[in-house]
Amino acid sequence: MRRGLSGLLELGASIPMGYEEDELFLLARAGRGAPGINLSAHVGWRSVFEGTDVWRSYAELGAGVHLRPDFWVGPRLGLGVRRTLSERFSLYGGLGTQLGFGSGLRLDVELCTGVRWGL
Repeated sequence: MRRGLSGLLELGASIPMGYEEDELFLLARAGRGAPGINLSAHVGWRSVFEGTDVWRSYAELGAGVHLRPDFWVGPRLGLGVRRTLSERFSLYGGLGTQLGFGSGLRLDVELCTGVRWGL
């Protein structure tokens, strides 16, 4: 069993779907940490819930693929909050988990924060 922390940079895109601010998204990740260089991607559906004018919560349901250090694929769940700064920019933070199958069994738990830019 390998355990450790990794720092990852995430870059992605999304397409608005349905009501409110729900979206279909695709994200790529790259980083370094235990057990080495990490490359992965995940795709899914993000449902944004009603809130105040500046604070909204969201839930994500999707699938992830880890390409390095070993190959795993599996379901992913996430929860978070987003704070709107302007019409185009917002800050977000969340917690996610993924179960991976492939080169053994993998369980990832993540804490993330970032900036979201919209066109």
